[in-house]
Amino acid sequence: MVTGKPARFEYVPYRFSQLLDHALELWGEPALGEQVVYRGQVAAGSFSAWWLDAENRPVASLEVRRPPEERELSAALIAAGHALDPDLLRNAHHALATLAGDLRPADR
Repeated sequence: MVTGKPARFEYVPYRFSQLLDHALELWGEPALGEQVVYRGQVAAGSFSAWWLDAENRPVASLEVRRPPEERELSAALIAAGHALDPDLLRNAHHALATLAGDLRPADR
């Protein structure tokens, strides 16, 4: 953050861990987020947590037993840097791919 604005990710950091039956995949940098939006069933152990910055751009995602198509979009959504509607992101019945829209990087 040299210019006072967060830089767009050129490479989205990725971490993986296995805990009992749960594969945990963390994309991005949660410390850059200002709010967390949960998608899916946290109590059932199938959910994602999305960290959004002040402008609702995703900066990190934790995926726990989510469908492959959602996991595969995590890095692309973070790298693109487009603002997401938190209510649509929270709604697991709303396809994550429709939120992705144009995945070309946003100007920051």
